[in-house]
Amino acid sequence: MPRTYRARLAASPETFVERWTALDPGATPFQSAHWLAAWYRQFGTTDDGISPVLVEIEETTSGTPAMGLPLVLDRRGRQAVIRFADLGVSDYNLPLLGTAAPDTIEDAYAAWTAARNVLPRADLCQFEKMPETLRERRNPLLLALGGHRSHLSGGLVRLGDDYEAWLAALPRHDRKEMGRFWRVFTRGGDARFIRARDAAEGRAILGWLEASQDARADEMGYEYLLDRPAYRDLYRSLAEGGIERGDIILTALKAGDEFVAALFCIAHKPRYTMVRIATANGEWSNCSPGRLIIERTMAEMHGEGYCEIDFGIGEFAYKRRFHPESIPLFDATVATSVYGLPHKAIHEAKAYVKSRPALEQAARRAMAWRRGKAA
Repeated sequence: MPRTYRARLAASPETFVERWTALDPGATPFQSAHWLAAWYRQFGTTDDGISPVLVEIEETTSGTPAMGLPLVLDRRGRQAVIRFADLGVSDYNLPLLGTAAPDTIEDAYAAWTAARNVLPRADLCQFEKMPETLRERRNPLLLALGGHRSHLSGGLVRLGDDYEAWLAALPRHDRKEMGRFWRVFTRGGDARFIRARDAAEGRAILGWLEASQDARADEMGYEYLLDRPAYRDLYRSLAEGGIERGDIILTALKAGDEFVAALFCIAHKPRYTMVRIATANGEWSNCSPGRLIIERTMAEMHGEGYCEIDFGIGEFAYKRRFHPESIPLFDATVATSVYGLPHKAIHEAKAYVKSRPALEQAARRAMAWRRGKAA
C-alpha cells in the first residue's frame, strides 16, 4: 500500500537545520548544517522580500521523518515564488531525507501533496539545479514532479586512492603542462602554495579574492552578484570558524607578499566543492595560475582524504583540462495559481531552448537579427 504523509512548517531555521542535518548530513555541501545555517542568517529574513519556508514531512502512521525542504518564499518580483534556499549561490539544491523518505513515484507524490498543503500562498514553485540522486537514493521531488534537464551541470573528478596514478592518467599534454606551470611559477624566488589554517589567514586570502573578482567584474562591465553586502557577508561568515572546523578550504598562490591566485572551497568529506576562484593577470598568465591553484589544492587535500573534487556548475575551459565527469541537473516548475501558469510556460520554453545548444544559438541569432532590424 502507498504510504501517507503529513507536513508542517518548522518554527525557525535554527530548529529546522539542527534537526534535519542531524538526520541527513546532506548529499552536497549546500545541504550541510554549516552552509544552511549561514545562508538563512544572511538571507532568511523578510527585509528584502525573502522569508523562510521550512517544510518537515513525516510518515503519518509512525511519525518517522521523511523529508525536509529548506525553502524560501521570494516576493521580490511580480510573482511570489517558492524556491530552494539558493538565490544564486548554491550550486546544487536537494531535500534532506529521513528514514521514511519516499522512493516510489506514488509515495513521492503523496509526500509532495502533504507539503503543498502547508506552503504559503504563491504563484509558482520553482525548484532548480537538482541532482537526480542523493547518495544512490532517488530525488523524491523529481519522482513527484518530473522535471526537465537543466542547461547547467556540475563536474566531478574522482582521484581514487593514488593521486600520482590519477595525474599519470591525464593526457600527456595536460600532465606536462601542470609540471611546467609550477616550474615557471617558482623560478622567481619566494613563490609558494599556502592554505589558510585560521581565520586571520582566511581573511587575508578572502579579502584579496573579493577585490580581484570585483575588479574583474568592473573591467568586464557586468553586474556582479557577490559584491552585494549580504552575499559578501555570507562567505565571510562561512570562513569565520569554518576554516578551523574544516568546513571551508581557502588556498592561495603567493610570490613574496603578492597574491597570484586564490580558491574558496566548501568541504564535505570525501568531497570538496570549488565555489570561488580568482587569479592575477599580466605577467602571471604564462603559468596559468587558475589551473595551478586547483591542481596544488587537489594534491594537498588528497593527503587529507579528499578523493572527490567537485568543480561546481558552469562550463569553463580551465575545468575541461581536468576532465571531470558531468553531473546532470534538473529543474521542475509547478504553477500554484492562475498567475503562475504563463510564467511556468515561459520558463519551461526557455529551459528547453537552453538545454539544446544548437537551438539556443539559432534563437540568439534570430534575436540579434531582430534587434538589428529594429535599429
